[in-house]
Amino acid sequence: MNRCLWFAGVLLFTVAVCGLATPQAEVAWPDPEKTITVVVPYAAGGGTDLIFRQIVEEMKKGSPATIIVSNIAGAGSGTGTNEVLNLPADGYTVLASGTHTVAATLQGLTTGYRELDGIAGLNFDPFIIAVNKDKPWQTLKELVDDAQKNPGKRSLGNAGMGGATGVASIGLNLAFGKSFNVTPFSGGSDLLASVLGGHCDAGIFSQSEILSNKEKLRPLVVLYHEHSTLADLAAVPTLNEAGFEKVKIPGGSVRSF
Repeated sequence: MNRCLWFAGVLLFTVAVCGLATPQAEVAWPDPEKTITVVVPYAAGGGTDLIFRQIVEEMKKGSPATIIVSNIAGAGSGTGTNEVLNLPADGYTVLASGTHTVAATLQGLTTGYRELDGIAGLNFDPFIIAVNKDKPWQTLKELVDDAQKNPGKRSLGNAGMGGATGVASIGLNLAFGKSFNVTPFSGGSDLLASVLGGHCDAGIFSQSEILSNKEKLRPLVVLYHEHSTLADLAAVPTLNEAGFEKVKIPGGSVRSF
């Protein structure tokens, strides 16, 4: 069975059971007059948004329900997470959750994972540092050397300080002697636009974002300890291979419902 359809089936079955585990168990689920909303706590166009929009399209094929994506960005995914927590637990609102939910919770931006039940795991997406192909750096070492020679003048962007890429960018900056100007953006789409526009020197992206812009971005290193399993990115070196064996930071993001 198609993996996306399998996940969609697990999700719909689990939400249906949870939604009906009440005194109103005789009420049919889903109500054809209601909409199931998948809240993506980031702006449209980023890696997390792209992944969940694909799975929602697959979910639509296996359900008579109306299913939509709602982007609620802010506070490193905390704003969208809090919106879900404030709504009734009736099976009609689901969070696009993951590592970012844990990171935002630990930073006090939401009570997040302490109040949510996971119902379906989706994927693990490794983080990759990339630059615009118009930039001169061919390797991570070249970028780090430049940043250390010009402290604070080379920007390292992330998708939001409350999220996993924000944590990774801070860890990298500490490892490299606070040489970079760590720059948070409102989601992956804003980060991507700034790097492609030449306003931000380098960014930490999910591999899905790299693939969507492989003609314009130059990947320098994958932050996970293994190579990407995607053919187009399999040659991107790991931190160890790039000469940074002692640097230990979050290497990617888990996504789930």
